Amino acid sequence: MSSGLNSGGAPIAGSQVHLLVLGNLDPPPLGEVGHHPQQQPHTERGQMLAPQALRGRARGHEQTGPAALALLTEVFPAGPARNRAFSVYAAVGAASFSGGVLLGGVLTQFLGWRSVLWFSVVVGLAVLAVTRAGLPHGVGRGGRLDLPGAISGTLGLTLLVVGASSNGAVAWSALCAAVALLALFVVREHRTADPLLPLGLFRVPSVRAASLAAFLQYMGSVGMLFFAPLYLQGMLNYFPLESALALVPMSLAVFLTANYATGRLLARHTPRALMAVGLVLIGGGTALWMSTPHHGSYALHVLPGLVISGIGQGLNFPSMTSAALTGVPPERHAVAGAVNVVAQQIGASVGVAVMVLVAATSDDQLTGYHLAYLAAGLACAFGAASIAVVRRAFPATPSPATRTVMTAQPED
Repeated sequence: MSSGLNSGGAPIAGSQVHLLVLGNLDPPPLGEVGHHPQQQPHTERGQMLAPQALRGRARGHEQTGPAALALLTEVFPAGPARNRAFSVYAAVGAASFSGGVLLGGVLTQFLGWRSVLWFSVVVGLAVLAVTRAGLPHGVGRGGRLDLPGAISGTLGLTLLVVGASSNGAVAWSALCAAVALLALFVVREHRTADPLLPLGLFRVPSVRAASLAAFLQYMGSVGMLFFAPLYLQGMLNYFPLESALALVPMSLAVFLTANYATGRLLARHTPRALMAVGLVLIGGGTALWMSTPHHGSYALHVLPGLVISGIGQGLNFPSMTSAALTGVPPERHAVAGAVNVVAQQIGASVGVAVMVLVAATSDDQLTGYHLAYLAAGLACAFGAASIAVVRRAFPATPSPATRTVMTAQPED
């Protein structure tokens, strides 16, 4: 996960376009639905593929996300044009996700789950071929890579995920080691002259709010996508293709909301307000799935939650992207974008792992699912309330004190 921070702090040897190219070497997100194939519902292989799909989906976005955000801020000036660009960015992401889910279902049903992995490589190479021709060159930043910080941060976050996903002695050992490594990471970033993550970023209210919103959105949305195939294929007897088609309305709701509504709303309301409303909708849509019975109706029990959550994501994603860069000096936009991307991936990994642990507390499988939905809904409600009490407005530009905190070098 901390490769996102590495990419944010690494416009050292080249431009943001170079990082986009490198990020596209990782497979794009195609088999979200293929990770619970109906033809192998109880095999160890199917169980192992689910976390691998989530981790594989994250790696490329960790590198391309910060670079893409930095390029948007270079090309589009602050104001309505940039807000519109962020909305289109979110809408295209939703459309590509929807297409990936659908294609993953088709490939899984007709060619087997392995075809998803191979096709991802083909698509990644195709994107790689056109990336350099279609994007402007960013401006590199001189400096040295904070290798000790990268190692301690990467290991700390990795062990945090392992600890949250395990139980017993393994969980406690991993969590203790994660705390120690992350503490070393903080000390290193505080003392080094060229930190991977300038800690002063977290003194900016909008960055803190955007990071919380990113964590909770991905906890709720990826949590739904994790449990959806289990319910649709395991209890409603859907085929992989049917399961893929069943999830398309959520991506369609994200696309339409982000593309046609959020940009206009950002011109009249603060990102804080839209993030709070978005999280309420994400949490509410997830909590609606608590009504799903063993032999439920898709239109009555599944679809409303998908659409409501999708609308919330469409409001939240462009808003949190805008907030993540508000009050941050332009030379720190890539790092601020990386912080937001890492918050997303922690939500998609640690947050979902916590939902799985909550689900495992019940002997009844469906009751466990309902408890996980409740946990995600309450977390989103708490996040919305926390963001709502932040300062009424985020500063358009960093104050002199904030700029000094984020750019000053520590004394030797």
